[in-house]
Amino acid sequence: MTRLHASFFKLFAFVCGVMLLVTLAAAMMGKASFDSTLAIPMTIAPLFLWFGFVPRLMEYSPEALHLKSWLGGDETLSWSRLKYFGGGTNRFFCLQFEDRRSLQICSYAYDAQQWADFKSFLEANFADRKPDIWFGSRGYRLPWHR
Repeated sequence: MTRLHASFFKLFAFVCGVMLLVTLAAAMMGKASFDSTLAIPMTIAPLFLWFGFVPRLMEYSPEALHLKSWLGGDETLSWSRLKYFGGGTNRFFCLQFEDRRSLQICSYAYDAQQWADFKSFLEANFADRKPDIWFGSRGYRLPWHR
């Protein structure tokens, strides 16, 4: 199985960078100032993303995807049950399996090359399972799509 290695530091740096840019832009427009109120979201947002959208363990093989969550869930999902993949933005990736809620994974926590390899694996093996549109975390095929 191929394992993807997540990095909390990488996710934390991304979230902090985005928050600082937004705050700097707001300060330049005179809408905000730098103070300690930024410390709270900079602490909570990375933790929320890490525990909610980054699996503790993520491994894949040609047969299945193996995930372990931070809250104790452990499951192996067969690729034969994959309905759709992709979606959202480039950094919130969705995997929709039959008879299961969609998985949303924050790809900012992963090495860019590892993530590109994972996406290439999906494209090469399941190109027919890309939806026409995404609505939230659910993919849909349009009625006239073959």
